[in-house]
Amino acid sequence: MSISVIIPNFNGKALLTQFLGGNLNEFKKSGVTEVIIVDDASADGSVSYLQHHHPSVKLIINQSNHGFGKSCNIGIMAAKNPIILLLNNDMKCLAFDPKLVSDDLERPDVFAISGQILRDIENEHGQVSQMNEALNMGFFKGGWFSSELNEQVLDHTNADKKTNILWACGGAMLMSKEKFIQLNGFDELFYPFYCEDLDLSYRAWKQGWQSIYSPQLIFHHAHQSTIGHYFSKAFIDRTHLRNQYIFMWKNITDPTWILSHLGTVLLKILTLQIRDIRAILTALIRLPGIFKYRWQKMPDQKSDREILAQWSHLVP
Repeated sequence: MSISVIIPNFNGKALLTQFLGGNLNEFKKSGVTEVIIVDDASADGSVSYLQHHHPSVKLIINQSNHGFGKSCNIGIMAAKNPIILLLNNDMKCLAFDPKLVSDDLERPDVFAISGQILRDIENEHGQVSQMNEALNMGFFKGGWFSSELNEQVLDHTNADKKTNILWACGGAMLMSKEKFIQLNGFDELFYPFYCEDLDLSYRAWKQGWQSIYSPQLIFHHAHQSTIGHYFSKAFIDRTHLRNQYIFMWKNITDPTWILSHLGTVLLKILTLQIRDIRAILTALIRLPGIFKYRWQKMPDQKSDREILAQWSHLVP
């Protein structure tokens, strides 16, 4: 199975120094021959570091900042191989053997695979535990589409169990390049970041293409090492909420759910929920792109209700 690794990078020299060398060794052991890093107009010396220390890596340099989605699209379109591993620059490969999931990736009904993505969590007592970011699910309730991390998706008494997930995390996901192209890649409406992977996976689900969790692949995530350093928490939260609205306006087609959501939007406006009103207004700016997508999109093979029904037993 031929794989191309795509790593988007923005001012991530410190992360590349920390993780890239070890990851390249893991890739080499797994037979990966193409690694592409898309540098998104970094100003921290990332490019010169890569040129001097990792000349075997194919380097694509954006002359201006394009954000996560477009940078990934550029790298994936330049890839030579049919399977893509999309990897954040703050991920460390702990166990990477593509042969363990090759059968799944060859299935015509599978779009993407996420392995374990472990993130350290510290409680108020300073104790550190790990959560698995790859286990997620979704539901529609009260006029709102909720996409949540939820470790109950999988019964951990069976460590080798594979299961369906709502979205494959863009930080570490294996996917079919052919299907990615058919879906027109990541949508740049979500610039600069957040919800691109949810949107992509949900559009794949609409075509009947699954996203799967496979615990044999293991990554460790130094969460928000880039955006948490260069963007304020308030900006990140505002962007995330705006993109949640964009996601719903793009993808929800169930008439009852649309009416329910419109009622929720109206209620938030009438009750002067400023945080949501700001997000709604900034999402409205991108309405032409949303309408264009809905007009031109491929016919759905699965409905919203069919997709989310598989996690209905987990709805709080």
